Amino acid sequence: MKTEITAFDLHFLLTELQPLVGKRLDKIYILENRGVLTTFGSKAMIQAEPGRIWIPLNKPAAPEQIHPFAAQLRRIIGNSKVERIEQVCSERILAIHLARSGKRFVLILEIFGRGNVVLCDETNIVIAALALNERVQRGQAYVLPKGTDTFHMDEKQFAEKLLQSKDNISKTLAVQFGLGKTLAEELCVRCGISAQEKPTAEHADELYHELHRMLSQTPAAQLVYEGSILADATPIPFQCYAAKKRENIEGFGAALARIFALPAEAVKEQKTAPVQEKLKKIETMIRMQEQSLAMLEQKAEEERKKGEYIYEHYQEVSKLLSEITEAKKELSWKEVKAKFPQIKEINEATGDVIVEV
Repeated sequence: MKTEITAFDLHFLLTELQPLVGKRLDKIYILENRGVLTTFGSKAMIQAEPGRIWIPLNKPAAPEQIHPFAAQLRRIIGNSKVERIEQVCSERILAIHLARSGKRFVLILEIFGRGNVVLCDETNIVIAALALNERVQRGQAYVLPKGTDTFHMDEKQFAEKLLQSKDNISKTLAVQFGLGKTLAEELCVRCGISAQEKPTAEHADELYHELHRMLSQTPAAQLVYEGSILADATPIPFQCYAAKKRENIEGFGAALARIFALPAEAVKEQKTAPVQEKLKKIETMIRMQEQSLAMLEQKAEEERKKGEYIYEHYQEVSKLLSEITEAKKELSWKEVKAKFPQIKEINEATGDVIVEV
């Protein structure tokens, strides 16, 4: 199952967040595991946590006690007006530009790594943060993480970086360009390039233009299934998933919610469904084998009794068989059977005789 969004995902989610411009930031909640929920009026919401961001289908339960950092944010930017929402460079960072009482602020949601929420003033100086670190310090300028601004590279920069790589194309795109494994695979499929090839100038030209074609596509979200399990959500149809079951869905934010906001029990049920089905088949096989074993044991018991009876009457049986053998030297099988009423069946082709004793 998809566990994190990519910068490519955030690029498309941003389109769905633009209607928030002009609305008022209502409340901010700090949830468990560094999660954050921002509400804009009665219905519009954004929920984020480390590695994930989505548009909730339903408002989650609010914490019983307000987090001190959430209280601080409400005092400073509560009821502020949203002026702009943007993705910072090609990072998994969402910046919400706000205005209140003649002052401007930037609320930054870092979705990568352990996640963070940072409030800056209009000059990019950190006012407060959920977590402080070497990049985020109060009273100092907010510092972006080191990375590659892939989406804003020109063609020459893209080619130079690609050709400097010693890895294959897929790994280079996924790691050095920060596109992730799935998008790297998709680009290779669309360009008809083997993911294991070493980059060339021709590859660079094809990949650069295909990436920007994808970035400019109209959103058309899809859910992707691995068997019965919901495994991924894509903002546009991915050709690399052509052989898998896919479902069109209205809104990429809602698609991400289906993946990230599933109740724990639903996730558990999804993950265990194939295991339960396999277990059911194994149990059926065991029952059939137990039935076969019981039949074999019954047959073995019958054969054992026959063997014991023959052993107990060995002299009698041996004498009868000897007499039948001697009689056959002079008589036909029909005459032999008539002479010995103990004979129940004769196989004339093989000479096998079944007698009742």
